[in-house]
Amino acid sequence: KPYFFDFFKWEALPHMIRTMPRQWLPFSEWGYLVLGATLLQAICASSLFILLPLFIAKPVKAVGSGKLAALSYFLLLGLAYMFLEMGFIQKLTLLIGHPVFGVAVTLLGFLVFSGCGSLFSARLFQSPVRRIQVAVLAIIIIGVAEIMLLKFSFNWLVGFSRPGRILLGLAITAPPAFFMGVPFPTALKRLHATDRPLVPWAWGVNGFASVIGAVLGTFLAISVGFTTLTLIALACYFLAA
Repeated sequence: KPYFFDFFKWEALPHMIRTMPRQWLPFSEWGYLVLGATLLQAICASSLFILLPLFIAKPVKAVGSGKLAALSYFLLLGLAYMFLEMGFIQKLTLLIGHPVFGVAVTLLGFLVFSGCGSLFSARLFQSPVRRIQVAVLAIIIIGVAEIMLLKFSFNWLVGFSRPGRILLGLAITAPPAFFMGVPFPTALKRLHATDRPLVPWAWGVNGFASVIGAVLGTFLAISVGFTTLTLIALACYFLAA
């Protein structure tokens, strides 16, 4: 979903290996395994170039439950942002009718309005914890509402002209993207005040999650569909909060 041609089954792997010399290219479906190998490469490369330098340059002397919770928070934010972005790219590609426009509108909306959310995040609530909780609640409510909107109003929305659909796509991305810009800088500022040596690790773990999230999100989208991928992203935000 929507990859109706994906018929790979893990239990068929031994048979595929046995027939590989004769039937690999014309008859066997290896794309899923190639994607798995790509995910493994992404994990290894991001560990080597992001996490290993942190271990060398900024070692954490004592890892307690508080530090693990903080790093898990930034890990979940990285995965959630990437998953939600991928879900919106697919939805807006269908709405606008062209993959280039779908990607461009989604990236423009997410980057610009997330930046606006980061800029104005300090004005939302005085308490950082309260600010994050409200932002995450808004992301979840808006995300679910827009999934329902696109599902039940799609046939009507595609009747607009392409410029109208592009503007509509920006309007759809703006509300969730604005609130998605709140949790990261809010937590980073608080971490800077309470545990400053952990700040580079927060950046690194978030970057690590963003790298593997792009491949893992594709894996999940093929397996369970883009709507479920979007719901997984919202669940990651909920767990982070």
